[in-house]
Order: sequence, then C-alpha cells, then structure tokens
Amino acid sequence: MHAFECFYTREIPDIFHLEHPVASVLGQAIFGDYLVVYQGVSVGGDNKLRYPRLGEGVVLFSKCSLIGDALVGSNCAIGAGVCLYGKSIPDNIAISNRGPAGFVSSSLTWTVKERFFKS
Repeated sequence: MHAFECFYTREIPDIFHLEHPVASVLGQAIFGDYLVVYQGVSVGGDNKLRYPRLGEGVVLFSKCSLIGDALVGSNCAIGAGVCLYGKSIPDNIAISNRGPAGFVSSSLTWTVKERFFKS
C-alpha cells in the first residue's frame, strides 16, 4: 500500500523507527537496534551475494543506499543520496554526498538514540 518493502524472512532490529518509509527497500542485511529509515532508502546485496552490516544507532536519510558488504559502525548518519558500495564507516561518523568530488565525513556530534528515541 505504501511501497515499503521488507520481505518476511528479513531480521529487522527490535528497536527501529520508520520516519518516511515510502519507496524504501530493506533487503538482506544485519541491522542493529535504533535504526532510523527515511524515504527512498535501499539496503541489499551485490551480485556476489554480499550484504551490509549496520551497527547500533544508524540513521539512513532519504535516497541513500547500502549495497554489498558495506559496514556501518554504531551511531552513524548516512546522508541523503549517499551510496555506500562495499565501504566501511567507523563509529560516530556522519557521511554526506558532495557529488563528483566524493563524500565528506565528519564526527557525529549527537547520538541517534537521543535524537530519535528519547522519551
């Protein structure tokens, strides 16, 4: 009904938030708790059947993609339009897209848990 796909065999985390999941696909991957997904996100394998692994407290902003054996550490923010194909990102990092010049990474100055899950 809302074009969000997460096949029933996928293991999603116990604690997650779907902010605007329209046009998002959560494929085969290992997801940590405190996952946040915005619109147009794609997570899935490559042609060698390698899949992403996400730590605890990861926010995936609109139209970002995690493909293949991408490894995202804990407390990370993947910016709009970023495509991580088999890349590793350490803990506490924000990645943004700079177009043809590549990515910009910086320390994440806030925590995903507190920003999205604070009660």
